[in-house]
Amino acid sequence: MAPTLSWRLDPYVCELFAIKLGLEFAVEHGWGPLEVETDCLEVVQMVNGAEECFHAVGVVVEEARKLMYQLQVSEITYTPREANMAAHAVASFVARKSGRLCWLGEGPSWLVQVIECDKPVTEVLSREVHHGSVHDRAFQHM
Repeated sequence: MAPTLSWRLDPYVCELFAIKLGLEFAVEHGWGPLEVETDCLEVVQMVNGAEECFHAVGVVVEEARKLMYQLQVSEITYTPREANMAAHAVASFVARKSGRLCWLGEGPSWLVQVIECDKPVTEVLSREVHHGSVHDRAFQHM
């Protein structure tokens, strides 16, 4: 699900709104607990921070934190774009559309193909996280 934002915003603000909307969607459908990933380190730092956010988008950060609590999401994880091209492909697709988009179940064929290409990277990440080297992991295709 992703609405088109018709005004010009910094990419991190768009990412923050997308995360908040995704969390709202998950709450509405009774999903959780979830894992939330983004390739925007600034959003990760703002949302995962323990202190109150006095940034211009602080209200959105606080709303995201409340939704995360409801969904039992302890933190948002930073994942470089190279390790999650599916998210980048969806964002690029949505940027050219208007209205809200949502795929439940299997997505469009172009997205399934991108996810298949992401699979080896996901396997590498899972293996490295399992061995406890979360912060020192390498992101490369197998």
